[in-house]
Amino acid sequence: MSTDFVIQGPTPLDERCLELGSTLQQRPLTAIQLLQCWTSLVTEAELNIILSIWDYRNDLDRRDIEAVLLDERAMACFDAGWWSARIAEQDARLRALFRDDVEIEGQHWWDRGVLVDGGETYRADVLESRLVVPVTKPR
Repeated sequence: MSTDFVIQGPTPLDERCLELGSTLQQRPLTAIQLLQCWTSLVTEAELNIILSIWDYRNDLDRRDIEAVLLDERAMACFDAGWWSARIAEQDARLRALFRDDVEIEGQHWWDRGVLVDGGETYRADVLESRLVVPVTKPR
């Protein structure tokens, strides 16, 4: 009896991620690639190596994977629970880096968050941008 198996193609999770990746990045990204992109941004924020507020805000589209997390077919996949748990871990890491007194206008919590310290250029950009306002919505 053979224990070999053949993967028939992308799972519905990957299909949804590839579709979303095409929309956001102009190139298809699998579920693992989207997770790696989000993890990379969170790590850069933790290490205070964000180049500017504009680079950071541009890179936040890496988190626009909410559509995948809300897609029942994609979340029914065998690996979706593991994947969504990893996304939640990265979300928690990023939330811990946000100031609790100010925010930037945005639709999602990751858009509204202002890093406590994103690096020298980021801090200067925050001060100069006039985007920062007192917190109005819970994150």
